[in-house]
Amino acid sequence: MQIPFFALLSLVLIWPELGCTPKKDSAIKQKDRGSEVKEPIYPAFGPARPLAAPVMLEHLTIMTATGKSIEDGYVLLKDGKIAALGQGDPGPQREGAEVIDGRGKVLTPGIIDTHSHMGVYPLPQAEAHQDGNESTNPTTPDVWAEHSFWPQDPSLWRALAAGVTTAQILPGSANLVGGRAVTVHLRPGIDLASMRFPDAPQGVKMACGENPKRTYGKKSGPATRMGNIAGFRRIFQDAIEYRSSWERYRKKLAKKGDDTKDEDKQDLPPKRDHALDTIVKAMAGEILVHVHCYRADEMSIMMDLAKTYGFKVRSFHHAVEAYKIRDRLAAEDVAVSTWADWWGFKMESFDGIPQNAPMVHAAKGRAIIHSDSEEEIRHLPLEAVKARAAARSIGLDASDEELLQWITINPAWALGIDDKVGTIELGKRADVVLWDRSPFSTYAKPLEVYIEGERVFDRQSESFRLSDVERGIHNYGLADRGLQTEAKPGEGIPESKDLPALKAPADIQDRFLIEHANIETGLAQRIPDASLWVENGLIKAINPDPATLPADLPRLDAGGRTLTPGLIEVQSQLGLLVVELEDDGHDLKASDDLNPAFRAIDGFDPYSFRIPISRSQGLTSAFIKPTGGVISGQGQAFELSGRGDSLVPGVPPVMYASIFGAKKINRAQFWLKLRTAFADASYYKSHGGRSGASGQALSLAPLHLEALAELMEGRMPLVLSAHRLADIQAAIRLKSEMPKLRLILSGAGEAWLAKDELAAAKIPVILTPSREMPRNLDELRVRDDQAALLQAAGVTIIISTDDINSGRLRQEAGRAVTYALPYQAALAALTSVPAAVFGLNDRGVIAPSKRADLVLWSGDPLEAKSTVERLWIKGRAMDLSTRQLELAKAYQTPY
Repeated sequence: MQIPFFALLSLVLIWPELGCTPKKDSAIKQKDRGSEVKEPIYPAFGPARPLAAPVMLEHLTIMTATGKSIEDGYVLLKDGKIAALGQGDPGPQREGAEVIDGRGKVLTPGIIDTHSHMGVYPLPQAEAHQDGNESTNPTTPDVWAEHSFWPQDPSLWRALAAGVTTAQILPGSANLVGGRAVTVHLRPGIDLASMRFPDAPQGVKMACGENPKRTYGKKSGPATRMGNIAGFRRIFQDAIEYRSSWERYRKKLAKKGDDTKDEDKQDLPPKRDHALDTIVKAMAGEILVHVHCYRADEMSIMMDLAKTYGFKVRSFHHAVEAYKIRDRLAAEDVAVSTWADWWGFKMESFDGIPQNAPMVHAAKGRAIIHSDSEEEIRHLPLEAVKARAAARSIGLDASDEELLQWITINPAWALGIDDKVGTIELGKRADVVLWDRSPFSTYAKPLEVYIEGERVFDRQSESFRLSDVERGIHNYGLADRGLQTEAKPGEGIPESKDLPALKAPADIQDRFLIEHANIETGLAQRIPDASLWVENGLIKAINPDPATLPADLPRLDAGGRTLTPGLIEVQSQLGLLVVELEDDGHDLKASDDLNPAFRAIDGFDPYSFRIPISRSQGLTSAFIKPTGGVISGQGQAFELSGRGDSLVPGVPPVMYASIFGAKKINRAQFWLKLRTAFADASYYKSHGGRSGASGQALSLAPLHLEALAELMEGRMPLVLSAHRLADIQAAIRLKSEMPKLRLILSGAGEAWLAKDELAAAKIPVILTPSREMPRNLDELRVRDDQAALLQAAGVTIIISTDDINSGRLRQEAGRAVTYALPYQAALAALTSVPAAVFGLNDRGVIAPSKRADLVLWSGDPLEAKSTVERLWIKGRAMDLSTRQLELAKAYQTPY
């Protein structure tokens, strides 16, 4: 007598799925995954790759991520593993291996990102590429990110070139349960099978808080946080009952021996549910649970829920309030995957602070810096450095080796692969990165990246590996390949020094003398060990004659620190935006396509708590920028003093426009609308009245036409956002047709292709260097060294964040220096150049008679590890405390 075939087949398929014994936290062994390949559409691992030839890297600094570094060390990469590791001369161990002399270089484990949507939200951004959220049901555990993953995403190549060797690819966060995640190594191939990290357990993405209720509140629900938790309870309860039904079936089947009659063996197995299979596996520990969760109270609720239903949260993602419950997170061994300074874009991120990860680390928790961004993933070491720099303000510190753990071994543990990668130790996979300097320098770049001992990126031998989507589009001319390939950090970078804390009083103001400062004037001039005399809020002299100094003049010994002009942001949302995703939290946009008379200053709040946060990063002046429409409206200059009189007098407003601001019209319509508006403004100014030459009504109201007439006469500049080469050329033609127009281009991703024309037309360009990626179909031919190319061609460049987070301005300049822009040109792009282009004639440089808008830095201002130690606006010392700093201090002693 035999068991019916369909029952036996079902049992074979499902038996391993529903075991109740939790697995260990370490990665699942391949032999335990035998049933996995029988799940529908489960791709197999790709064919085994031939082992790379042995490589010996020697005479370098090895940061092992185990807590100690090895100076003058060596590492042998052989058979895909770390085969030898030591200090000094490796002797005969180098025989048969390619030898690389690493003098002056640094070796680290490959960087690991726990939270990425590369491949499921690939570049270029397009509606057809939106494959990360199956937002058709609040719970979709049966979907797998790998079934959306596109291995040709250009982000993957760029992340690899930034030293990232492993990433977890997650579904989005629209759903309570978004589906299964997959861990990949960044050896881009044709399909996911070739990229799957061997033996890495799957993850499952869950999300609490705003996203699910925002997505489903007007659909099926949940519409509230309590609805979210009810949804979790339902699916976990369903999974328990589903698991029990299979347990009963197995037990019943096992009790029937071979002598049982055939008719007694006809029990059908329970109907298989792929969604509940995922939850059952998560409860068994075979799939690792990663929860998108911001607030401390919700993280606590999710940990309580985990205890109730018998599962384990492996890592909370984003977790900006983890610092509030860091002791519980550490005690329950739940990792925290977070950012350094993303915060405040929605209400649940409102209490985010840059000290978050360091405070978790100090509590013996597992701190992780993740990206959630194809841009952020390219500088994770700097994100870790920024967090540490902020933590020093509350007395916390961490070594470079500890920082390295936040982006290597801690994320490896969160992904269940810490026995294979994350540190440089004998026997581990040979996933390593060779850097040209410490990875925690702003100017660091990977020279070589190895995965399983195979050199998968070599900066010297290829200009840039391209994804297929870029081939035939992103072809550089031979004359340009050299700069892209060999681009080294720009000339003039100052020597980095670690200085003791500045002990001078913080309230020196109005009239004082700064001594022993390294002055960067903003005019491509560095004056070492200099003195600066400030009198009545103005700069009176540099290196004044000591005999002329008043005896009662207060003095501040800078002790060799760097003094710069205050930084200027020309595309700011400060004072216009409180919380981006709340309709009553911002005053950025007018309602129409053409808004020339719309004045952002009418919605400006000079007392915004965001202003001190940007000021603490060295900003002293900014232009607020309206958004939306073809012509967004007028911005205005203000100083970051946090006072009611912060509007800068005598500086003309700035008109902002964007080719992609009005989504419902095409380019031809954009230019038609713009030219019609200019023609009507010209006719109105010449003839008055409301009718044009054709007798038809003018397209805009008088206030709008008056503003356009001012623009056409050159009495205010026009900042036009455009990326595509053809659009840039159209803008150049517009400038030639309207000689008085003070045109400035913003974004300009393909501007390097028109660098000579832009220089000849004297059109400045505003750049955001971290965004030099093929983010959409308008900017497929971008390149990292664009700032250097434009500057070398004589184009005036300004650097901007063009973002809610203006405090990242110096980070953007540092990225441009990393890709060959001269250091002092980068500083000028933050200070003297925007001042000159936008009419802030009294600031932006350190020179006699200029305003004393000054910043004293702990080190090189473009290094992420440096902090602002003193800041003056017109000689007045500014308070450097912020709401974020107050939160960090409040939670140093947990409630």
